[in-house]
Amino acid sequence: MIGSGTCCMKEKQRFIAEYRKGEETMSSLCRRFMISRKTGYQWVQRFARPGGWDGQASRGGRCAWVITPAVAEAILAVRAQYPLEGPKKLVVRLTLKRRPSASAIGDFLRRNGLVAKRRRRRHPVPMNQPFAEVTEPNDLLTVDRKGWFWTRDHRKCEPLTVMDSASRYLLYNRHLKPVTAERVRAIFERLFRLHGLPKAIRTDNGPPFAGTGPAGLSKLAVWWLRLGIKLERIAPAHPEQNGRHERMHLTLKQHACAPVARDLKAQQKVLDQFRIYYNTDRPHEALGQVTPASLYYRSSRPYPQRLAELRYPPEFELRRVLSNGVIKWHGRSIYISQALSGELIGLDPSAPADGWPAYFATVRLGVLDPARRKLRYEPRPRNPWASEKRAVPRVAKRPRLSSSNQGSLPAPSSSSHQRGAIFPPPSNPSERAAKKLPLITTTKPVTHLPVQSVTHLPLPQG
Repeated sequence: MIGSGTCCMKEKQRFIAEYRKGEETMSSLCRRFMISRKTGYQWVQRFARPGGWDGQASRGGRCAWVITPAVAEAILAVRAQYPLEGPKKLVVRLTLKRRPSASAIGDFLRRNGLVAKRRRRRHPVPMNQPFAEVTEPNDLLTVDRKGWFWTRDHRKCEPLTVMDSASRYLLYNRHLKPVTAERVRAIFERLFRLHGLPKAIRTDNGPPFAGTGPAGLSKLAVWWLRLGIKLERIAPAHPEQNGRHERMHLTLKQHACAPVARDLKAQQKVLDQFRIYYNTDRPHEALGQVTPASLYYRSSRPYPQRLAELRYPPEFELRRVLSNGVIKWHGRSIYISQALSGELIGLDPSAPADGWPAYFATVRLGVLDPARRKLRYEPRPRNPWASEKRAVPRVAKRPRLSSSNQGSLPAPSSSSHQRGAIFPPPSNPSERAAKKLPLITTTKPVTHLPVQSVTHLPLPQG
């Protein structure tokens, strides 16, 4: 049976012409065209309607899949104004009374060579753990540094971008060099005064957002915690955990960096124009083809004029971190972190006897080891260079040849060769000295922490 998907329009019109002759019955005619009688009667009824298969108008206008010259001219005009936008956004921008579908516009652009064919890529599965779900504006701010590029006068440009994750509203987009903690803090102070405080901030693991101290805290992260903002950091080398922000960077690269401007001042003007376009003019598919500015609103949490003192449970012992990053505990000086200098931390005495857990705000720093007089980070960091291939015991490696024994290794003999040994044991003192034995060393205490590990402590209200 030939279905409507495989039967072309000419076959349908030929079926209607044979039916109008009246020389055959419907049954024999459907058998000849290899269709069912139900399909044959459907074709006859559809052709009898106004504007059937002869191409005339139906329901007061043309069929949605027919691109007339007027519609084509309107599509080309919008496409020329927004050359980097796809069919889904062009549909929203058309001012026609009856607009074609996005698929029809896409087919029209492909037929006219206005769309470049791209290689299909596999996309990773979006990660939603351990991050909280974002439902409203100001629930989460994402911060990142756009990859640097050269301007035409050979100056390096590296914009710092801040975006609201729920509404995709771009709050900040300017070149910043050097990216220091003081300059980034000044930027966020202006943003917080203008837009209010968010509930959480998500960053990567680079400076100045994260450090190598306990819980990966930096000066900037400590200030955010003092403001009551939750910290979220993606895993190293996993930008897909901040996919919304990275997708915005791709749009920024297409509109503001291709081609680049002549100098940094001109490039900043382009970045400012892109921020206005992205927030107020460009419809966003994930938002239902509306602009981010139509959904974003100011946070209900104002920026405080003065930071409030941290509050801990009453059973905690409180210690003030000195300017050199140490605290005084039971007559001893224990180093914590210089990022916490001047801050108040809490020690939990209800822990096991192996140490006292230390907290800053709701973040667990580690455990104070009274025997070693040090702060033991938890979880303990793993050396990024350590792997199974590098962890081969030295006794299983081939001994190096020195200048005194090169070319003088004795051949293996049946008397001295042990079963399972690769090389025979040395036969003289010089060869025994050349064969280096593995040294037994004690592991050094851990002094850093992977910045993606942040453990929060639930504190009682009030």
